Amino acid sequence: MTTSTTGTAGTSGFKPVLWTPGDWNAFFGFGTNILVNMLVLTGLLRFVLKMPDTLVFGRILPALGLMMCLSTFYYAWLAYRLAQKTGRSDVCALPSGVSVPHMFIVTFVIMLPIAIKTGDPMKAWSAGLVWVFFQSFILMIGGFIAPVIRRITPRAALLGTLAGVSEFLKSRRASVHTVLADPPGSGLYEYIRHGQIKITGSGSITEGIGIGRVTANMQGAPIDAAEHVEDAETVGYVYRLLREEGLFVSSTSGINVAGSVRIARQLGPGHTIVTVLCDTGAKYLSRLFNRDWLKQKGLLQSAWPDQPD
Repeated sequence: MTTSTTGTAGTSGFKPVLWTPGDWNAFFGFGTNILVNMLVLTGLLRFVLKMPDTLVFGRILPALGLMMCLSTFYYAWLAYRLAQKTGRSDVCALPSGVSVPHMFIVTFVIMLPIAIKTGDPMKAWSAGLVWVFFQSFILMIGGFIAPVIRRITPRAALLGTLAGVSEFLKSRRASVHTVLADPPGSGLYEYIRHGQIKITGSGSITEGIGIGRVTANMQGAPIDAAEHVEDAETVGYVYRLLREEGLFVSSTSGINVAGSVRIARQLGPGHTIVTVLCDTGAKYLSRLFNRDWLKQKGLLQSAWPDQPD
């Protein structure tokens, strides 16, 4: 669901638009994805777990369809309320569907061993329900403790990924060049370019990246170059990815894309540039995707250059 740009935040006369021409693409894409997932799930239930058709077609698939219908309409209602409350034109509803990795994990790790051992597919189905019940509590608890874990995780621990990926890629092809994208408030840009730690800028809105010292897992890392990316450029690419590509990503992904675009412009045609979209924007709705927060940080024009403050 997208919204119109008429009206102002908090006014009762603001009417969010429920359907736009671009939604047809999402509708058929989402529908095709769900259809394929349903067919795969049906095959797993009937031919792998040997469940009776009365259970598959009489209970499991109807319940799944009802769940997706209710959850999708609930998300759409939440998006509509948010659009009415804020007057924003960038609100969309999160679609609901089957988690493909989880579908295979539950089938082959939880249910299939029990079905093989007992010879009773109903017991396997019961075990799957128990697992999903406990998983819901795990996910609920994770929603509360994940932000705390993210805050206390040392940024230095995340540098091991960059160093390790760089070493692996260069071991496969020596011509690969690795470039670090560094936010304001970090010293890695100067370290990679000039061999000494020097903080550039006073701080950044990005989370979990950038550091003011060289850690053991970063020393000797085969990184060829670095790009210093300001927050305004990062936010600009986050919102361009959302508007132009339909990708809902965080600032850590935005800074990667900003650095990649710079390198692509420097190298010119005929080169392959690869980056990582390492996080979604779901955890940043109250900050990065909040108009008031962006305005407070002086980044609203970076997100929406064609709209007034």
